[in-house]
Amino acid sequence: MKKLAILCVVFSIAGVLNITAAGQQDRKGTGELEFMFCAPKTDDPIWLVAKAGFDAAGEDYGFNAIWTGCLDHTVEGTVMALENTIASMPDGIVACPIAPPAFATTLQKAVDNDIPLVSLILKPTSDDLRTAWIGADFKKAGLKAVKEIHRALGTDVVKLAGIQSNMDVEIQIEQIDSARSYLNELGYGSEVVEVVEDHADPSESYRLIKDLLTAYPDINAIQSSESGGTPGVGQALHELGLEDSVVAVCSDDTNINLDTLRKGWIHGVTAQDFWAMGYLAGKYLYMVNMGAEVPSETDTGVLLVTSENIDTYADKRDAEHARWRQEAPALIASFQ
Repeated sequence: MKKLAILCVVFSIAGVLNITAAGQQDRKGTGELEFMFCAPKTDDPIWLVAKAGFDAAGEDYGFNAIWTGCLDHTVEGTVMALENTIASMPDGIVACPIAPPAFATTLQKAVDNDIPLVSLILKPTSDDLRTAWIGADFKKAGLKAVKEIHRALGTDVVKLAGIQSNMDVEIQIEQIDSARSYLNELGYGSEVVEVVEDHADPSESYRLIKDLLTAYPDINAIQSSESGGTPGVGQALHELGLEDSVVAVCSDDTNINLDTLRKGWIHGVTAQDFWAMGYLAGKYLYMVNMGAEVPSETDTGVLLVTSENIDTYADKRDAEHARWRQEAPALIASFQ
């Protein structure tokens, strides 16, 4: 039998405030709430953006923000990491059930232990398995990406290669399926030629893009529904001299992905607001622990970033983030 080795890591970031308020019930009797963020891949740049938002919420609302999760973005590893997180009995959990059916039993354990849980990006199989959901409409994100690819190519013949981190990640499947539906309706021989998985690893995406373009020289478009492999996509296109003839729209506005875009090696990225997801998750867990109600669902939106708006697209988001942080003291005061 094959043995599965799973590595998990934990980092602790202490909040700078020590809040004692009516209704606060920390499980460990320390006077400080402890929330744990269980990420599918703890070193993935896009999840580190969510971590930054979560840490900021910890600073603003005075909870201990603990970063934990899996290193390899596998379903098995992420489920085990979440099992360990629940066993730690924190005052709240942030998690992403990357393959919802596989997480149902584990999520039920959080419910059974009265641990509030905010689900990011993917919704559990039942609303009863989460306190709140924060994410975006990924079918629309996939459609937005393929429409931009079609526009940028200037031809109705779109031969597209799709990239996912893993083949069983629902939101990534939704994005590629949206592209497939659009291309089928477009006609003219347009199609999704092949879909591959790169495990969110730029070295894997680099190899895969070179292999795909060798095997299918008529590919003129790449749509990646995951973030980590984007630099590898750009590097491969650049080395092949195809960055101007193969239109690539990838996912997420990490610094390294935006650098790849600025170099002109890819055409664009779809940008979720991961900072907002992390921050609002922490805020919602704080509110629930104070006895307040929180929104059941929050859509943080998806933006398309290209060379045309790369220097300005984030201005509105940054202003909204700053406003949220300014509002924190008043919310804290309302519970005292």
